[in-house]
Amino acid sequence: MTAKLDRRDVGFTIISRFEEAFRQFLSEALSILFDNYQDGIPNGVIEKAKARAKKDNWDNCDDFFEDTDFPDLKEISYYGGMYQDYFPHSNFSLQQFQEYMDELYKLRCKIAHIRGAFTSLDLDKLSELTKIIAVILERFGQEFLEFIKILEENPEQVTIPAPIEFTNGNSNLEFSGIIHNLPTPDYEFEGGFVGRKEDIQKVTKMFEGEQVVTIAGAGGVGKTALASKVVEEILRRNKYNFDCIVWLSAKETKLSYLGIEDIEPTVKNYEQLLDTILDVMGFPSDDNDSVAEKEHSVKIGSELFNSILLVVDNLETISDESIVNFLLDIRVNYPNIKVMITSRRGLGQVERRYELKQLKEKEAVVLFRLIAKDKSLDDLLKLDEEIIQVLVKKLSYYPLAIKWMLGQVAIGKSIYQIIDSIDETTSDISRFSFEQIYNSLTDYARKIICTLSCFDEPPPAGVLSYVVDIDKEELEDGIKELVLVSLVIPERFKNEQGELSTRYILLPLTRGYVRHQREHPNLAETKKIVKIIRE
Repeated sequence: MTAKLDRRDVGFTIISRFEEAFRQFLSEALSILFDNYQDGIPNGVIEKAKARAKKDNWDNCDDFFEDTDFPDLKEISYYGGMYQDYFPHSNFSLQQFQEYMDELYKLRCKIAHIRGAFTSLDLDKLSELTKIIAVILERFGQEFLEFIKILEENPEQVTIPAPIEFTNGNSNLEFSGIIHNLPTPDYEFEGGFVGRKEDIQKVTKMFEGEQVVTIAGAGGVGKTALASKVVEEILRRNKYNFDCIVWLSAKETKLSYLGIEDIEPTVKNYEQLLDTILDVMGFPSDDNDSVAEKEHSVKIGSELFNSILLVVDNLETISDESIVNFLLDIRVNYPNIKVMITSRRGLGQVERRYELKQLKEKEAVVLFRLIAKDKSLDDLLKLDEEIIQVLVKKLSYYPLAIKWMLGQVAIGKSIYQIIDSIDETTSDISRFSFEQIYNSLTDYARKIICTLSCFDEPPPAGVLSYVVDIDKEELEDGIKELVLVSLVIPERFKNEQGELSTRYILLPLTRGYVRHQREHPNLAETKKIVKIIRE
């Protein structure tokens, strides 16, 4: 909308003016429809207003609304089945109205939350949604729309700086009654969260019957982002009655447009894990407490909660066996703690594993356009859909790779030079996504994946076995290892004989990295065999 002023100030100006228009509309409607305006207001809203104002009575309806909060406006609007009475000419359903208001509330929280990111995309969405709802607020909405027109044409004239009291007190650890220490997701700073609706639903549903759920996938595919979104969904609906969420990150590096950067993990050892859990639960440990005493405190403290969700991000970088053992024994020792893990490897024995794949092509294109817009890369925004499809395909539809590429373009590099370099083992995206895992592979697993990289199309298991030429046990163990670290994806299919068979898929980004490995075993011989098979 505008880049000349602080986005938060512009966002605050919009949302505060919108709230004012909505309050005025409801105040007038309640006064007309009810002899006593409080008959049209939920008791819960009235009680909250009393607690907030520290009084039991108000002079009039306008006075009452001074002590309401944004979510109250939504509740009042459909309380007692009055939605159609308030908005007889609305062209969207009650459900759509609720979704719009929920989205606006999330944007409002972003503006108020100092640690969060309020992007240009958020500002555009805020403007769009307030305009949609303003249409049904009659003359108050019309006045708001006229104000927005002035704001768009001359923002310096009407923008109001967000007051300190609007942001103060919004960084606490509680949301909807759930205490937590959740970080601001990285996607809030670039492009937002795109797609993954089915993934969110499936992972969230897993907690109905599972105690440990692992989101597994290759580096850069979006495991942390999905975990953050699942937690956001839990916070919003909380159908599993969590009253505490603890987030622990073992990430030691991150990929930015500047390259691979070291970062400080929030958990390095078992004692830190215990300390963090106790801190979030509200029972900080004493510096002199032993590990055994802290374990006992976690045990006793956790029993005071209905259900706790523990999120461990990037498990594969944790070397402290005590943490792994804590997670393996969670069912026995902590029955009311559920665990969500993100990892390229996973735990294996006790987890329910969810294999996260790349974005769908359409989602990847949308993410490309959103980030290009946020970075003001106007030349890329003008590209034809078909060209963008080719570009994101070269990146295997990995969200991190798309963000990295556009970050490189934003600092002046050619997009086509970047695309040409991604297959090289020295490129930042290849090293970040594959180097650590590839180097940890057994010799036979490495031989299998190098052989797979020689095929343009995934071979059936029988063909792969013939070409690799290792014994059956090593082949099975190697395949299992590659699947576990998310370097290959098994896919069932019906062969020419109409029988079910399995083939193993390498994504283009993985294939490009593996093909450039100098230690590729018997490369010339393998390529020769593959050529004979093709012919």
